[in-house]
Amino acid sequence: MDEHVTRSYPNQHAGANMRQQLLRLMGSQLGYPRGLLGALLGRTVFAKGNAKVNAWIVQQLDMPPGSHALEIGCGPGLAIQAIAARFPESHIVGIDRSRRMVQQARHRNAASIQSGRIEIREADANSLPFPDATFDTVVAVHVLYFWTDPVATLRAIHRVMRPGGQIVLGYALEHDAPHTSRAAFAQAGARFYPTAQAIEAMLEAAGFSNIHSERQTGNGVVVGSYTRGQR
Repeated sequence: MDEHVTRSYPNQHAGANMRQQLLRLMGSQLGYPRGLLGALLGRTVFAKGNAKVNAWIVQQLDMPPGSHALEIGCGPGLAIQAIAARFPESHIVGIDRSRRMVQQARHRNAASIQSGRIEIREADANSLPFPDATFDTVVAVHVLYFWTDPVATLRAIHRVMRPGGQIVLGYALEHDAPHTSRAAFAQAGARFYPTAQAIEAMLEAAGFSNIHSERQTGNGVVVGSYTRGQR
């Protein structure tokens, strides 16, 4: 009688474990760049990969003179640089929990920081170091995936926004994200969301209203604009 035996070889397990470790490393680096790899990601993936969506989002902003803006997860500081160029009478603060990204953002915006127009801080979105009702505009691009409690984070953002202020989120939905990115995020405990409606529900729970979302053609990114209510 023939017997069919399924064998498992050590190198198969080693290969699978190595792949998981690499995916976990990449996912965690995307959420919290550090070390030499984090510095490289800042200069390549974040600086070049997000350039189009950042430029598009900046063009959608409407900031009267004297506005105060906050970018959460500012990375290497390109969007902040673009906001400052388009709105020369505004004051812009960028935060990132990665020291590497803060260093790159400060270097890129050194002149505007010295003049007092831009401020870059090492800080986390869950614990924003700002008084209530500080900002007219908040921008956050490709950072929603890494918030462990999105509604709590959005409430923290809501607290530092002025009534009637605007938050603009840029994000990719699950079905638009490359398979490798989904796998890396899953290994790192991050997540993509299936629909824009799922994100809008979280914003409503956090007190935002006047929801408007649209997909950026050719980039697979949804940009949502939401207003802080009186709550």
